[in-house]
Amino acid sequence: MIEAVNQNFKEIMQKKLSKKSDTKAVVGWFFEDVEAVVTYGDFGLMNPETMSFQIGSVTKLFTATLAASFQNNGKLDLKGRVGDYLQLEADSTIRAIRVEDLLTHHAGLPSAPKALLGKYDILNPYQHVSKERLMDYLNNYRKPVKSKSSFQYSNLGFGILGQVLEEISGKAYEELVKDEVCQPLEMKNLWITPPEEDINLAPGAMRRNKELSRWELNAIEAAGAIDANIKDMLKFAKANLQGHPFYSRCEMCHKANRTVSKHLDVGLGWLITRDEGIGELHSHNGSTGGFNSFLGIHPEGRFGVVVLTNCMLPILNLIGLSNDHATSIGSEGLKYIGKRRHNMR
Repeated sequence: MIEAVNQNFKEIMQKKLSKKSDTKAVVGWFFEDVEAVVTYGDFGLMNPETMSFQIGSVTKLFTATLAASFQNNGKLDLKGRVGDYLQLEADSTIRAIRVEDLLTHHAGLPSAPKALLGKYDILNPYQHVSKERLMDYLNNYRKPVKSKSSFQYSNLGFGILGQVLEEISGKAYEELVKDEVCQPLEMKNLWITPPEEDINLAPGAMRRNKELSRWELNAIEAAGAIDANIKDMLKFAKANLQGHPFYSRCEMCHKANRTVSKHLDVGLGWLITRDEGIGELHSHNGSTGGFNSFLGIHPEGRFGVVVLTNCMLPILNLIGLSNDHATSIGSEGLKYIGKRRHNMR
């Protein structure tokens, strides 16, 4: 049955990626104690399992995990307001936003406002968003904030969360992720700041015969800056299943917090969907200029899929939540495993 799942992923990737030149993809999947990695593309002498891809907005799941962990140990109140943690001007309406609303994209904030980005390059839109620039934007934010806003996906919101977590802990966001998530899960190769030692880097997608570089998210890094390989991402995915020693730190992330539609709820960071064929799925995707990723788990069925690619999305889709190749591959793979998992026991 393992070979059947692997073959299914190979066929999905061939169908989705064959028209994209120089594309590399690594898919990791697991079902209970079974784990496998499937690849697409030419990796040469490089080991696909240790190749590092920028995971984009899948980073938000790490940010949500940190927030949940801080709530558990009393350092953060999810019902509290941003103004309780960040020193903002008295008339900044950002002060009134609840932390919980940031985590569920219900704060009514834009994703990537031009006033924050300034004169930006769409292929690296956040490169000029320093902490000083972000705090200046927040201090001058005067738009009304509604406590019951509808779902509005926001990279800015998670950038604010990153600042809140740093203020509480006195640590940089990357240090927090490594101390609070990577260390207990023995994830040894995740990074945001490029390490000094040699690293097996996946190249970015090609555009007009030029390799796209990794995004520099700076003060918005909590929304999408992490780089990781498939082995580490599988460890994180498995940690989000009940019964894992780490699960108590992130359990609240998986509880539906807001209902968006008949088939979509939002937890803390996680998108919770219901598929008529296999039931409830928890997932998130991610995209930066030259990379595209997906992480999805089936909590009840105890299986999951991680997809890392160097696909490029259409330019206009790069700064919001979008449909993409990694999500298509991951979603189809999850459904295949779900329908056949009873044969794998």
